[in-house]
Amino acid sequence: MWCLIFILAALHSASTAPFNTITLEMDIIKEMAEAIADILYKQIDLFERVIEDAELLLPADTTSQFLNEIEIFLDTAHHILKAIENSEELDSIEDTIEELFDFLDLDDSNEADKLIDRLLEQYGLIEFEQYQEERLSRAFHRIEQHVEIYLDRLTDEKLKRHSDVLEWFLNFQNEKDIEKKLSIAMDVDFN
Repeated sequence: MWCLIFILAALHSASTAPFNTITLEMDIIKEMAEAIADILYKQIDLFERVIEDAELLLPADTTSQFLNEIEIFLDTAHHILKAIENSEELDSIEDTIEELFDFLDLDDSNEADKLIDRLLEQYGLIEFEQYQEERLSRAFHRIEQHVEIYLDRLTDEKLKRHSDVLEWFLNFQNEKDIEKKLSIAMDVDFN
């Protein structure tokens, strides 16, 4: 009985291990796509609630740089999600993904923007930012697991031939800045 369990466990781990660099790249892209989609769905929900309340609270003729940027971001986020759902290359949307981090660097100079800023905080912007970092950290950890399994399966000779994978992995693993690590993950190319 135990022998059967060990055989099944070995077969399962062997079947989940990437067997070439193309499969490894696809595993990395899949992890990133899932993390980005999860983050975007939460961010869209947060921003849509803020827009709804802002439209109720602000006079109709009020202009807000924050609201304009949120609406642009929502359009971009929907574009990214559609690209992910259609399995498009993540390279084509890398620049727009950077907006995940750069969006809220705006200056809340007028009363409308200050209201939007308060609504964002009220609806959990801080919690969202924590979720974003935690979700990316989980994805990064899973990517590291995929690469470690791949590298463990290589002989010394094959490891020398695939030094680009090892070099990418060491750069990825040693990077502490989450934005730079995201960029490294998005730039995966072992060919």
